[in-house]
Amino acid sequence: MKTIALACGPGIMVMAIALMLAFGSLPVHGAVTASSNRIVVWDGTGAGWTNPSTSAIQAESTDVHNSTSALEFKYNDDGGRWLGAGWNWLGFKKGAYGVDISQSTFLTFWVKSTGTATDLQINLLCNGTVADTPEHHTDKVHLSAYCPKLSDGTWHLVRIPLTAFAQPQGFDAKHVCEIQLGLMADHMVAGSYVFDDIAFER
Repeated sequence: MKTIALACGPGIMVMAIALMLAFGSLPVHGAVTASSNRIVVWDGTGAGWTNPSTSAIQAESTDVHNSTSALEFKYNDDGGRWLGAGWNWLGFKKGAYGVDISQSTFLTFWVKSTGTATDLQINLLCNGTVADTPEHHTDKVHLSAYCPKLSDGTWHLVRIPLTAFAQPQGFDAKHVCEIQLGLMADHMVAGSYVFDDIAFER
């Protein structure tokens, strides 16, 4: 079962289970700010999911790059399975909502890894009337391909061309709502990836 983490501001988190989605009890937050050339989708609010429950994704204010809070994906597992998480800047509100990245060129963010680093994959999810349908996911991108020094434990600026996120038929680039993270743990892993200033740029 996926665990849902709801952040209502820096340092405030409520844990719930996926059942909450079915009853529509997750509130929606305005986590998006936009200018003519840049759409910022991380400001410390939104909602997240993790699988399995040994992982966590949440806002944290202890280790940030250039804001009051950062997004931390923390994992701790014996290995042998896929570990994943996602952060939805709409709080899982369904329908014709999301950011329009059809005119954007890059996904940019600052990132820092801690503990046992392993190759992280990233993809994007568009919004729709049905949650989590396969055609709503872009292809995955390996973070190490765009940040070779990721394991050194310092902050790095990453710019990934949106062309790297292949969009299958059915993907709606005008209503993008979530960034998804995942790694395959083939051995004992314990660490985190911390993200800040996540944005789409022209």
